[in-house]
This record gives sequence, structure tokens and C-alpha cells, in this order.
Amino acid sequence: MKVAIEEFIKDVRVAIDMNRRDESLAGAGDLDTLELDEAIRSKICDGIDLTHQESPLMLLEPKDIGGYTNGTISLDGRGVGRITLPEDFLRFVYFHLYGWQQGVYEAYYPGDPRFDMQGSRWAGIYGTKERPAVTIEPRTEGLILSFYSGTPNAEHGAISTALYIPRATITEEEEVEVSRGCYRSAVYRTAGLVLAGYGDELSGVMIKQSEGMLG
Repeated sequence: MKVAIEEFIKDVRVAIDMNRRDESLAGAGDLDTLELDEAIRSKICDGIDLTHQESPLMLLEPKDIGGYTNGTISLDGRGVGRITLPEDFLRFVYFHLYGWQQGVYEAYYPGDPRFDMQGSRWAGIYGTKERPAVTIEPRTEGLILSFYSGTPNAEHGAISTALYIPRATITEEEEVEVSRGCYRSAVYRTAGLVLAGYGDELSGVMIKQSEGMLG
């Protein structure tokens, strides 16, 4: 959902005020309104991104990886296809290729033994239609998502669903997008980040509260 930056800042201030104790005013408690508002604004995107990274999938509102859904993707000799992820990519959510028996909710990254298995030349070790796999790795052209279709004789594959969470950005309209189920947690995480910048001991309390709101 889209939220006005002014509203987000107000909600962070309310959250701080509700949790403030007289003995924890060493930092942010001494700031004037404009200074604190600017500090909150500078941490909004970080607070949302951290919350989206830690959130259960059921609370997220993912976006489509544009330009690929229902399109045709070339496959190599092992039935492997690749797409370039958007520059604002933050978190992988779900990927499904037509013909697969199930979709993929977890991507493998370099350093994971399962990532290395996808490079095997032996069929059955890397992903198949019955047990598909997706990897994500950085390359010179950007982040690359590779999918393993298990159809070595096929020249093309078609993506039915490709979902991700983008990094938060403040738009020209002074709005930011955040998953509805994560909103309260993102507010508290942002408050915690702001207070941490001023050495306020309330920071840790609010970050813990933010984590608890995700279930």
C-alpha cells in the first residue's frame, strides 16, 4: 500500500512518544520537531526494507518481475533459463514456470551448497520439473535469476509467475510503498533506527517490538 511520508513520520513520532520514559531522553528527546522529522524521514526506507526482509511471506505484498510473466525465455542445453532482476530488487518471493509441478519460494545464493549443485552436469542433481530450483547471483550485468526447468531438450520456457519485493523509495509524490501487514512493524523499526542514531536506549526496545509484530 502507498503511504504519505507525512503520515508515516507522524506514526513514528506517536510510537516513540508512547514508548518514551523520562529516564531515556538522552538523545532524541532533546530534538526539536523539525530535526526529529528529518531524522525519521532519513530512516524510513531502511526501516521498511529491514521489515520486508524479515517478514513472513504471508504478510508481504509482492510485485511482478516486470516484462517476463507469460513471456518466452530461451533455455540452454540443460534446460536452464536466466532473467535479469530489477535494479530495485530486495527479496525473492516466488517463481513458477509453466510445466512445473510446483513453484519455488526459496532461491539459492552463492555460498549455499544447493547453489553449487545446480551447476552439476548430471541430470537429477540440479532442478527438475518435479523439484525445480532457482538461483540468484551477482554478475557484471546485475543480479541474475537462473531457473532450472529439468527439460534439457526444450529451447524455450514460459514464466507463469515471478514475484519479488522491491526496495523502498520515496516518490516525487512524497509517498512510500509498504506491505499492509508489515506497516506497524516498519513504523517501530524506523523509530528504533532513529533512536539508535542518537544513542537512546529506547531504540533496542522498539526494534524488539517491531520484530514481535511480525509473529
